[in-house]
Amino acid sequence: LHGRIVPRLCGLFFNYSEEHAVGEAFSESGVVLPSGDVVGPDLAFFAGRNTADRFPKWLETAPLLAVEVLSPNDLHRDVEE
Repeated sequence: LHGRIVPRLCGLFFNYSEEHAVGEAFSESGVVLPSGDVVGPDLAFFAGRNTADRFPKWLETAPLLAVEVLSPNDLHRDVEE
């Protein structure tokens, strides 16, 4: 189920972002948080233009929206974190 939900959700964000030029959506990309932790949410949305120019290698800021699709077998501590 996870493998069906994530691509569809990402597709919606990618299409909307492209059509309305409001930002950029990334799927399972490494995001470096201000704490230095690197996370890989299923979907990360960054508002604004020229996102690729701002983040040539790593996404080095917290996204406006981060989505993690949960699965029944996810460990409780992972979900909580």
